[in-house]
Amino acid sequence: MLTSQAMYSLQLMRQNDAYLYLGHATRTAMVLGLHRSQVTCGREPHLHRLRHTFWIMYVFERLSSVYMGRPSSLSDNQIDTAYPEDIPCYKDEPFHPPAVECTWTRVMADIAKLADHISVDVYSPASIKSLADTAKVEQTLLEYDAALQATTRCLPEYLHFFDESVPVGEDWQEIQRLSLGFAYNVVRMLLYRPALVLTTFFTSTSEAQRVAAGCIRLQECIDNSTAAARNLISLAHDVYFRRFPDIRYDGALASYMVSAIMTLLYDVLNLGTEPDKAHETFAVVEQGIRCLDDIEHTGYTVGKVLSMDLMKVAKQAVLAADPVVDTNQVLVDSFPWLEYQPCSDAIYVSSRRVFSCARNPGIGCCYVVGLSS
Repeated sequence: MLTSQAMYSLQLMRQNDAYLYLGHATRTAMVLGLHRSQVTCGREPHLHRLRHTFWIMYVFERLSSVYMGRPSSLSDNQIDTAYPEDIPCYKDEPFHPPAVECTWTRVMADIAKLADHISVDVYSPASIKSLADTAKVEQTLLEYDAALQATTRCLPEYLHFFDESVPVGEDWQEIQRLSLGFAYNVVRMLLYRPALVLTTFFTSTSEAQRVAAGCIRLQECIDNSTAAARNLISLAHDVYFRRFPDIRYDGALASYMVSAIMTLLYDVLNLGTEPDKAHETFAVVEQGIRCLDDIEHTGYTVGKVLSMDLMKVAKQAVLAADPVVDTNQVLVDSFPWLEYQPCSDAIYVSSRRVFSCARNPGIGCCYVVGLSS
């Protein structure tokens, strides 16, 4: 029941409520012993259900805590329940296909574990206690990126979210493919996004790099973070408008889209002298806004307000970028919605301030455009 309430909260884009419900569900599951192999070990159907239930709850709780920038209720050193295995002869068992082919659950659990490590080792101030620790930052990022990419090497074809040529599968396969792709790209985007946020404190990326010399290659990190955001939006656009249009009724995906769009808009602040790259970025942002317009979400949706708020922030990003008048005019000519006049709202006092306020390591950046629960 608690997990179901959390899923409903996600549909309403109430991330804080979902985090609280998932925390209660997790603690209840641990009281029942679902995290221990003594309780869940065995081949009986009901034990398979227990393992499957626990790891799905684990995935959502861990990802929710990372996206909200809050502590998890779980501790991996207390968990020894095995991953659910695929059931070869399921026709004699009372299971639906998603509970039979459990690759999605196992891979998502691996990504959730990595996300928790990233939250602790990259975002926590406790991870950098001395100057010697700053020199290890880049190596830490590379190790986690390699581990994240390793999770995609043994996927069945229907889960290949990185390949648009994969044949369209059954409904549940398309849902799993999209959710896996979203989780993967959001975690990779968050892994490198601190470098992108850092540049907003300086007049240019090169100036920020001089300050961070010897610690991290900022431009490479920025490229990785924005590439993940682009991939997420491209995946969503392909699924929403071609592969599985009914996914638009999943309002929980809107928060991921907002996070990806905001990440791309961070980079716009430093693209004033690169009109081609700025144009490509806004083309992807426009795709993301189209997806948000198509989502039948029940949350922050009156009069497409969600998309309108993002348009306001995008316009302010253009105005706050390196002031090259010709570049800005070219963007406005290519994307007429940039001419949208924002209201005199407090969040538009300074675009650089707006972007700097969105430093919560996850979908918490939704608060910048007024999505607080």
